[in-house]
Amino acid sequence: MQAEALRALAGSSPTGVDYHMYQSPEIFAAEQDAVFRGPTWSYLGLEAEVPEPGDFRTTSVGDTPVVLTRGAGGALHAWVNRCAHKGAKVCRSPRGSQADGTFVCVYHQWAYDSAGGLIGVPFARGLKGVGGYGQDFDKRAHSLTALRVEAIAGMVFGTFAQAAPPLETYLGQVMCANIRRILHRPIKVLGYARQCMAGNWKLYSENSRDSYHGALLHLFYPTFGIYRQSQESSGEVDEEGYHSLFNVARPKGDVEYASFGEEANREMLGRAELQDARVIEFRPDMHDGIGLSIQSLFPSVVLQQIQNTLATRQVVPLAPDRTELIWTYFEAMVPAKLPKSLLVMGSGAIGIEFASFYRTMGVEVTVVEVMPQVVPVEDAEIGAFARKAFEKQGIKILTSAKVTKVEKGADSITAHIEDEKGGKQTITADRMISAVGVVGNIENLGLEALGVKTDRGCIVIDGLCRTNVKGLYA
Repeated sequence: MQAEALRALAGSSPTGVDYHMYQSPEIFAAEQDAVFRGPTWSYLGLEAEVPEPGDFRTTSVGDTPVVLTRGAGGALHAWVNRCAHKGAKVCRSPRGSQADGTFVCVYHQWAYDSAGGLIGVPFARGLKGVGGYGQDFDKRAHSLTALRVEAIAGMVFGTFAQAAPPLETYLGQVMCANIRRILHRPIKVLGYARQCMAGNWKLYSENSRDSYHGALLHLFYPTFGIYRQSQESSGEVDEEGYHSLFNVARPKGDVEYASFGEEANREMLGRAELQDARVIEFRPDMHDGIGLSIQSLFPSVVLQQIQNTLATRQVVPLAPDRTELIWTYFEAMVPAKLPKSLLVMGSGAIGIEFASFYRTMGVEVTVVEVMPQVVPVEDAEIGAFARKAFEKQGIKILTSAKVTKVEKGADSITAHIEDEKGGKQTITADRMISAVGVVGNIENLGLEALGVKTDRGCIVIDGLCRTNVKGLYA
């Protein structure tokens, strides 16, 4: 196979690749070992798809079936979806949940835990003293093949190779930054679409990195004012040449979107109008000027933001001439309308969290704290570090100051502020949050009836904000 691949590469050039690279069964088989089971990180799914212990999602790494699971302690696991006994698929549904965290192969009922460890074998010691496995049978030696699993901003990746670098090293700073940009807050999965393509997986990988065809092929873009060739855009490739990022800026100033169609090289066939234009109404909620983003992460996923449409596209190679694309659509959970400016009274943990969240949404935020430092219950050194970080984020902070009076207008509030030296000023903002002296109140919520654990006036949660009652967060 190596000789065939070398011959195909020898017959290739930067502008022309030998067709054998896309058609050869030998090259396809070798790619499974060298690429998908090699020192790369393949996309497995989203953390939001497996939020609870026992949840699972079947997925693939190359042509290898894999299951992504959430363990009892909240950890993510991935293992090959082939029973260690006869190779039957252990999970036969695309997604679901095993309440007891046990995964049983339907063929001979070998049972595995969420990490793929073998925990049960029928008749392991025979029946009525007859048959069974020998005393040296070790369940640990028959566990499912596990993958290394790492996640970034809720995107989960796996690798078979112990030699693979850490995920963020593999992706690089630029790619990691864009992932965090799109997935910067909790998400909700909306649905899926599957598409089978009569072609080699590398053809789609190349297509997702090709910015030339966008407005030429996809007439939906210029026809409905989403994108045109003359828009400001940028393209980046990581240092290794594995991954690419293509961002298109939103048009600046007043734009006549009907003029976008003038840059199209042809017209759409049929009626070029929408029954409901709200489907493409753009609501900027990241406030960075980017209206379209296509990020291709080698070897198996594209992360997209097309206006407000967010999705991952998983590339699953089935054969040299067959590829499946699995689209997972999701939404970022954000208020439909945000204030332009916000005043936060108090810089304790609650107040500063609100301030940071709204600033991330692009809101102009001012924090007023009566104490000499932010997060006043912490050490002075921590307070100084936190203040520097929040001011770098763009939050205006006033310490040793207090709000003496608040006047409410029709669409705004005006706060009168006095500092420790008697200096006075007023600040007008769209909204104000009072986070002064806030304590938790869990009375009369029905927690006892639900069986929710509490401790000294607080709800007990784990590192993922889950209570002891499944599906209930705090």
